[in-house]
Amino acid sequence: KEMQHYASRTRYVELILNGQYAGVYMVMEKIKRDNNRVDVAKITDRDTIGDGLTGGYIYKIDKFTGSGAGGWYSNYQPSNPTGDAIYYQYEYPKDNIKPQQQAYLAGYVDSFETALFGNNFQDPVNGFRRYAGEQSFMDYMLVNELSKNVDGYRLSTYFHKDKLGKIKAGPVWDYDITYMNADYCEAWIDTGWAFNLNYVCPGAAVPAHWERMMKDSLFRMHLRCRWSELRQDVLNEDSLLAWVDSTGSLLDEGQTRNFQTWPEL
Repeated sequence: KEMQHYASRTRYVELILNGQYAGVYMVMEKIKRDNNRVDVAKITDRDTIGDGLTGGYIYKIDKFTGSGAGGWYSNYQPSNPTGDAIYYQYEYPKDNIKPQQQAYLAGYVDSFETALFGNNFQDPVNGFRRYAGEQSFMDYMLVNELSKNVDGYRLSTYFHKDKLGKIKAGPVWDYDITYMNADYCEAWIDTGWAFNLNYVCPGAAVPAHWERMMKDSLFRMHLRCRWSELRQDVLNEDSLLAWVDSTGSLLDEGQTRNFQTWPEL
């Protein structure tokens, strides 16, 4: 949020369920279209032509057991493709999305991917930037790489597109097994790149989009500059340690009760 993107508002709570203590939890907003959440235009059944057809949309890459409702397969395979093809799921609109809206969103995303994997993908006007907001992809990448997110890019990965707008990566979601908190796919090692997970864990099915963007010298330069900028304030070491300390202080009493109930450490 401090990087100037929407992220779900959260609160730590101690849960008592039917009179029984259940531990420390984090309550979070669901990802949904809302002026105070994913702020894209409301789309109705009547928005099947013209500007109204262009947005807003929320779609994602995720497990099939989530909240999505239908979708389409990408025409482009993951890097080191030994896993599943990339499947995009509708998140908004979902149950009542019209065929024209389905066709428009799938076609726009395909145009973005065709530009990204085409010969002129680095062109600042007619390359992938024609269809995608570069900074949202950079910031999304920085969050996933900073946290070494083993689920990054391939699960719980959201995108959104406003009316007459470009595709933007995000919002961020589902970081419970980040920061070396998983014991597979070398997630416990504090080096290496999450976007290259396919080469460490064949079949992971990370989309090739991020690897392709990293082959764009302008994207890499912008990414390096953005990282340097964020390290001056939001991701400054003092700021990060202060956040850790304040969170630790908030949870100090609750975590003791939590681990008495769930001795999982």
